[in-house]
Amino acid sequence: MGCPTPGGGGGFTGGGRGAGAPRAGASHTAAAATPETAVDALFAQSGVLRMDTVEELVDTARVLAVPPLPHGRRLAVVGNAGGAGILAADAAGRLGLELPELSPAVQERLAAVGAVGTANPVDLGAAASPASLTKALQVLKASAEVDSIVVNYAATRAGKIDEIYAAIAAAGNEAVHPLVVNCVGAANAAPEIALADGRRLPVFPFPESAVRALAQAVRYAEWRARPQGAVPELARVDTVGARAVVQRHFQRMPDGGWLDPRQASLLLHCAGVPVIPVVSALTRSEAIAAAEAAGYPVAVKTGAPGVLHKTDVGGVRVGLTNSAQIGVAYDEITRAVRDPQVLVQAMAPEGTELVIGVVRDQRFGPLVMAGSGGVLTDVLADRQWRGLPLTDLDAREMIHSLRCALLLAGYRGARAADQEAVLDVVHRIAWLAGQVPELAELDINPLIAGPSGAFAVDTRIRLAPAEPEPDWYGRHLRSVDV
Repeated sequence: MGCPTPGGGGGFTGGGRGAGAPRAGASHTAAAATPETAVDALFAQSGVLRMDTVEELVDTARVLAVPPLPHGRRLAVVGNAGGAGILAADAAGRLGLELPELSPAVQERLAAVGAVGTANPVDLGAAASPASLTKALQVLKASAEVDSIVVNYAATRAGKIDEIYAAIAAAGNEAVHPLVVNCVGAANAAPEIALADGRRLPVFPFPESAVRALAQAVRYAEWRARPQGAVPELARVDTVGARAVVQRHFQRMPDGGWLDPRQASLLLHCAGVPVIPVVSALTRSEAIAAAEAAGYPVAVKTGAPGVLHKTDVGGVRVGLTNSAQIGVAYDEITRAVRDPQVLVQAMAPEGTELVIGVVRDQRFGPLVMAGSGGVLTDVLADRQWRGLPLTDLDAREMIHSLRCALLLAGYRGARAADQEAVLDVVHRIAWLAGQVPELAELDINPLIAGPSGAFAVDTRIRLAPAEPEPDWYGRHLRSVDV
């Protein structure tokens, strides 16, 4: 379900969220791509608000229908019900809104109009009069310390709802901050408050409903204020070379399939992605020679086709520093996997392990994934998705939204990773996905992000015959002028 939002652009929807279990893919990226992954990625880039229930859909529409949109996440809560104010504050915290403690000057003015609690939430006391509510709202409206206001009012025998509504209307006529109302315990209260300028403030029965709808409006306002960014122009990319790799693959495998490690590295090289070179070996002596050529220390891992989680089958040894260790590692790995092929690779610099991937959705085309990598990729499920075209802001938001972003920034005194290098790799993978329509799955896991750059260590790429380009409007929905 869905409908357009006020002012053009964006929208909101609540249907079609059944994802089922993650499909069993041969790459981490494909396995993590649920049926709703593409929709979520497109919505995130297009300003579409996704709801869990029809109730939330209607509540959000009621808030968005009343201008102005919030200018930020700072929320003031005011009313005569301290308990409802705390519930609103708790809901705000869960939804990413901020309840700033008001400055001493603003608190003094609130105390002067009868507030018994002035920090935020603002408590006017159970005996609050319509006049004190009007004055408190005027103080908050005049403050530059908040971006929106929630009024919590609990009906009492002494208070008259129509008078309270009139007080809110008197303070809400000038559109300075978004204002929503929660009225508790008034069964016959009107669901909205008419203002002199024609706007109608929504009234909610519970504080959580009011704050949730307002939080959705904040998200939409942030998307409206966000520039679209630009797709960067990349140097050191080789379209001709990439097409040559693809053509050679289909000459050998007309129906497509997985690239061997050398061809996968070559395709990444065409995109300008830094790759730690890998050499295939079929015997102990070849493995030792490859290690000496690469320079110690090295890693040895199984090259058996179809093995995704190499560590699960005892197929990886790292930090090997001499030929004796290489020989032992070769024997142990080939015995465990029952395949003579191993891959020898110089050890990557120390850094944070990431996973960068691509999967192709039949409706929207390529999806780019970035997340926490290494052996905990599936355990942490720390991932972000975006569709193409991928702008500089899209890529930066992907990386900064990850839970492992703190590690990249330098956690507890550790040296920060070169985040610009990580972003560069993300853009190059997006470029490759756009240039190679046969690219069905891609995994770089791990991508080591360290102070000296970002380096692809283990790469899997599957090619398949190109399918017709998905609907142009579906992929470019977010480009509509707002």
